[in-house]
Parts: sequence; structure tokens; C-alpha cells
Amino acid sequence: MSLIRFEVSHKDEDSGRPAGCFMAAEQLLINQGVEQWHHEELQALLKYFDAELPEPEVMEEWEYRRAVCWFKEDAVEMIQKMWVLAGILKEYGIGVEVVRSKRPRHVLYEDDYQVVAHGREIL
Repeated sequence: MSLIRFEVSHKDEDSGRPAGCFMAAEQLLINQGVEQWHHEELQALLKYFDAELPEPEVMEEWEYRRAVCWFKEDAVEMIQKMWVLAGILKEYGIGVEVVRSKRPRHVLYEDDYQVVAHGREIL
């Protein structure tokens, strides 16, 4: 299984690992200063993911706060939308790194689009 994750340069307080792009996009919207077109695009992208991407309950459990989410490589439409989201973040100076893995170490949750896991082996 090949997985992909979009990360930003700052650390998530709970996991201690690089935060994901969803958190960065939400923070960017809260902090304002975003051009109207980007604001609308970010809202549309986040709305899409809220509707289409299941939210794993395991992410709410304290003992799994260090887990991270990965897209499965065949979640093509979602990954394409993540590239758009990452591009907007980059325009506002938020560094985005794309990380790939074939072997998540401890899978806590899996659905058609994503895997939630502890640990990883980076390609």
C-alpha cells in the first residue's frame, strides 16, 4: 500500500509531528488576511473534505493523539484537491511537504480513502 501525506512546517501540539494541511488552512482562515478568492476556495475545499472524507473517531481519543492521517494513493480526487489546498497555503508562506510511505507501522483506522497510523517508514 502506498500512502501520501501533506504536511506543513510547524508542529502539531498533540502529536509533536508536522501538522497537516487541514489544520493550517483552518488557521489561515481564522487569522484573516486572505484574499477573497482564496478565502472562498479554501472554504470550498474544506467543505468538500468535511462532506466526503470520513472523520475517524480514533483521532478524538487521547491515547492516539500522536497518530497521523495518510491518503491512499488511489484516492485520486482527494489528492488532487489537496494539491490545490497546498498551493494556496504556499502562496501565504506556509511551507508544505509531501511525504510518502509504503509501510505505516501501527494502523489504527482505515477506510476507502485514508489510513490513520502511528509511526511510518518514509520512502
